[in-house]
Amino acid sequence: MKELIKRNYDSIVARGLIQPHTANGEFLRKIREEYEELWQAVIHGLPGDAKEEASDIILVCMNMLHHMGADVEKELIKNIEKNERRAKC
Repeated sequence: MKELIKRNYDSIVARGLIQPHTANGEFLRKIREEYEELWQAVIHGLPGDAKEEASDIILVCMNMLHHMGADVEKELIKNIEKNERRAKC
């Protein structure tokens, strides 16, 4: 997982879309853009496009966490464990 996160982040940096000074708001704007594309794919019944756009949202969120210095895998595990605890209530 860590290799995938790094590969994706590095590829976006190489394209010049993420720089050291990129603010969280930039990531949020990109998430909004991808969400709108997902919305359009869903309402137009395009499952292939919807899968791609949902994946794009996940990748942007992972890039944001990585850019913030978070251990993305650790954060995902923490949230999965939180959901598992809630399911047991």
